[in-house]
Amino acid sequence: MKRMLSVLLAVILLVSMAACGQAPAEQETEEPAAEMEEKSDLPKVAYLWCTMSAPSVQAASVAAHREADAQGVELIELDGEMNAQKQADQIANAITQGCDVIVLNPIDAKSLIPACQKAKEAGVFLIIQGMQLDESAADLVDCFVGCDDLEVGVQCGKMMMDALPDGGKVAIVEGAAGSDPQIKRTQGFEQSTEGSNIEIVDKQTSPWSTEDAMSIAEDFLIKYPDLAGFFVHDDSMAAGVIEAVKAAGKIGDIKIISYNGNKIGCEAVKNGEIAATALQDMDFSGAQPVKVAVDWYQGKEVEKAYYDNIVPITKENVDEFDPQW
Repeated sequence: MKRMLSVLLAVILLVSMAACGQAPAEQETEEPAAEMEEKSDLPKVAYLWCTMSAPSVQAASVAAHREADAQGVELIELDGEMNAQKQADQIANAITQGCDVIVLNPIDAKSLIPACQKAKEAGVFLIIQGMQLDESAADLVDCFVGCDDLEVGVQCGKMMMDALPDGGKVAIVEGAAGSDPQIKRTQGFEQSTEGSNIEIVDKQTSPWSTEDAMSIAEDFLIKYPDLAGFFVHDDSMAAGVIEAVKAAGKIGDIKIISYNGNKIGCEAVKNGEIAATALQDMDFSGAQPVKVAVDWYQGKEVEKAYYDNIVPITKENVDEFDPQW
């Protein structure tokens, strides 16, 4: 009985082995490697502002977001709060976060150059918006979008000569010290009025502040009682200058020339508080860098610079404008 059971077990074992031998061997296969995530056809963009408290920047920011939303672009927006070191740190953080494009509205022309150099070394496409870097950094800048500040000064000089055909003493209330507009708007104004009867007697910088501009104008009015005009680097500061001139009882007598063409400026032109301002297209300045970023990322050709138009606004044509900010 035991022998028969042993034989039976042996037969079963042989059959099992034969069956295993006849089965096709399984081929060892490796799981296919996970496909790498496809590269997006849209860039990651960091928009770094000098200060978001300025009305002009707020208007440009709205335009930038509108364009980014329309194109589906991821937009990181940061406020430099007029602090150069903070803005330099923001550039470094944008590089670390893997931003493809940095749009920089620089606080001044020189202090951010080392940070921009690092962005360039990291392969970031650098767009300078609104206020240019120093000429020594030209190789770092891939594109500029904004106004030609030298030409702004030239046009404002012409408007001042129109407002003061017999000439007179003029003081300049400038923008933030060391910024491209502060330097070039004054240079353009000086070039434009050279050889005329316009005498530039003084100039003082302000961090684009209405209150500071008012204080500067008050001091100038005391220092130069025969002052005939003010050239103010933007309409927001012009509002402060207007208050100082009003307090001195000289509205209309002292001619104020400004730049921006915003609601403050246009209303002041209508009221006869300033002689003229000029349009700064913040919609263009805010949206265009986003368009450039997308075009560059998708391999399209982009220009080295995109300038907005400078359009003088006087009492004769102010009703043709509908400022958005």
